[in-house]
Amino acid sequence: MKKILALITLIVITRIYLTNSISYIFIIWNIFLALVPYFIIININDLQYIKDRILLTIFIIFYPNTPYLITDLIHLCNYNFYDSNILSFKFNSNAMIWLDFTLLALTSLLGIYLSLILMKAFKSLFNENIISIYILSLLSGIAIYIGRFFRFNSWDIFINPFKIIIDFFTSLNANNIILILLFSILNLSIYLTFESKKDTL
Repeated sequence: MKKILALITLIVITRIYLTNSISYIFIIWNIFLALVPYFIIININDLQYIKDRILLTIFIIFYPNTPYLITDLIHLCNYNFYDSNILSFKFNSNAMIWLDFTLLALTSLLGIYLSLILMKAFKSLFNENIISIYILSLLSGIAIYIGRFFRFNSWDIFINPFKIIIDFFTSLNANNIILILLFSILNLSIYLTFESKKDTL
């Protein structure tokens, strides 16, 4: 994990140098938030203790920041990866576009990797009960929806919980429920895909 973190940091610094812009510095902040639940869960030992239960609650609140990294791929929509006209069609070979593609792809991969190890650690706290993963995935789907579309952060649940609740429930309709389910499925799929020990070449 340290290597990919170093590589992402290097690419961000390189991008700042080449473009004289800090527009992608948010990647570093998002990664920091994604690492918070990692440092929380490694300090949870036994849920019989109140301290560990409090830490678990904080972990659940901050965990969605980890799979949230995957959704940063939406920033690729700002780029035109194709050079096309009526007579020809080819990919855009602009190196800066592909530098940003690499940066966002690596960030997404980091989100997938971190999500997996955090879910495995979370499940171990509940005697390896798979139900815990389904619950965590659903809660994450709700949190990613709230964070992506309402721009709330994890700590807003402490600062302005009533606004989050009101905005969330008043926004619910068929479309937004589907969005929540899709984010939940994305998180769950990470675990179901990479946790399986039966897959072989």
